[in-house]
Amino acid sequence: MSDHETPETPHTAETSAATGRRSEGRVRRGARSSRLDLTAVIAVVLVLVAGVALLLTRPDGWNQPTMAAEQAALRSVTLVCPGALEGKDAVGVATTASGGGDVDVKGEGARGDSVPLVDGGVAPVAARKGGVVLTASGRAASGLVAGRSSRLPLAATSCTSPSGDQWFTGLGAGPVHNSTIELTNPNKGSGVVDITVVDEKGAVDVPDLRGVAVPGGSSRSIDLQDLMPQKGSLAIHATVVRGQVAVSVRDRSAQLVGGSGSEEWLGGQELPSRSNLLIGYPDGAASRSLTIANPGDSQVTATVKLLTPDSVLTPAGAPQVQVAPQTVATVPLQGLLGKPVAQDAYGVEVDASGPVTAALRSIGNGDLAETVPATPITGTSAVVLPTGVGVRTKTVELAGSSGVGAATIVSRDATGKELSSKRVALKQQQGATLDVPAGAAVVEIRPEKVSVSAAVVLAGRGGAGAAVVPFGELALSARVPSVAPGLR
Repeated sequence: MSDHETPETPHTAETSAATGRRSEGRVRRGARSSRLDLTAVIAVVLVLVAGVALLLTRPDGWNQPTMAAEQAALRSVTLVCPGALEGKDAVGVATTASGGGDVDVKGEGARGDSVPLVDGGVAPVAARKGGVVLTASGRAASGLVAGRSSRLPLAATSCTSPSGDQWFTGLGAGPVHNSTIELTNPNKGSGVVDITVVDEKGAVDVPDLRGVAVPGGSSRSIDLQDLMPQKGSLAIHATVVRGQVAVSVRDRSAQLVGGSGSEEWLGGQELPSRSNLLIGYPDGAASRSLTIANPGDSQVTATVKLLTPDSVLTPAGAPQVQVAPQTVATVPLQGLLGKPVAQDAYGVEVDASGPVTAALRSIGNGDLAETVPATPITGTSAVVLPTGVGVRTKTVELAGSSGVGAATIVSRDATGKELSSKRVALKQQQGATLDVPAGAAVVEIRPEKVSVSAAVVLAGRGGAGAAVVPFGELALSARVPSVAPGLR
């Protein structure tokens, strides 16, 4: 055997046994691998079977549909009437629905427990000077509307539902022009309100207006001249941070010589808007001023236009108002509204480059009247109005139609007797005015195919006061969220 040959390994019994064990190991591992693969397949099949069973028994758990809220009948509605002004006071409540019912009366101004509704008419509510809380349940809740008025001089306002967010524009805190904020809590639990203030220079730091607590079933009044005396116009933003609180404002115009003056309720605005329709103002006012508030962070430019039955005009010389961020600006409008081009005008439109709030303040014969933006109405709306010897005229004025359509205006006396009914055609950029009987205690508007904004202008006899009462959306039904089964 040469040196490069490899000696042959002898084949013995031990080598055969070792080879056999290795082969047997490979066979066993192959069998175990086959069993593992079969187990995995069975597991996957079981998961699929369970999924199919779940899909068949709970399809909503796999494909949950998106369901919109449904409309349902109202269970209850609460309206809050602000405290009384000077003069002969009256509170009335009505409903646009039929069927009658009772309205619960509470609040510091309440003098009774309840009043029965008058079908189609107005039920008088005995009240003291304080705020009045009206609550209706069941069928009586749909279309509930109420108003508070004062005569000698004439003033009027609608009672409103508590709102969590409101803006009030054109307030004052000085000896000639002063405002009082009134907070009314209609519930048993405590409410808390934050009030921010801006003036012509910017935001005003008033710590006493932050976290204002209103105990349940009570009212609080805040006189701005006592709290933060200053000249110029103001705007406030009232935010309810806990509970429910109704916010209202009483605005006062005073004369330093003689001490006489006039008060009027100043309505609120739910949201700032790029377009504000200030519908209605009294004739013969010696002073008219427009206040615009800019709650945003950028300067805005506001253009003043005139509302007439035939068009919306931008006359030569109409002011363009620059309003800095977080400020208010006030411009006189007596010159513009006294021009011949404004002879048929019955309102003002404020168009701005950003969202603003606005209010028009008119003073004539020592009386104050306030005009605030009217909200578009799409369904039946109504207002409760004062009646009696002190009321000379009532005029319904409409503007801001969303398209071609019509509206029917129905007026009734306090007993529910129909006094007048008229249908008027509406178009974009066009409006309408019509007189209703002075004895109308409730006026109803029923738009057809369009949304429209409207107000009633009231004039007292012998120049004894004027008032502007805008229409608003009434609560006719409630939105109830849909509920569907889901996976747990």
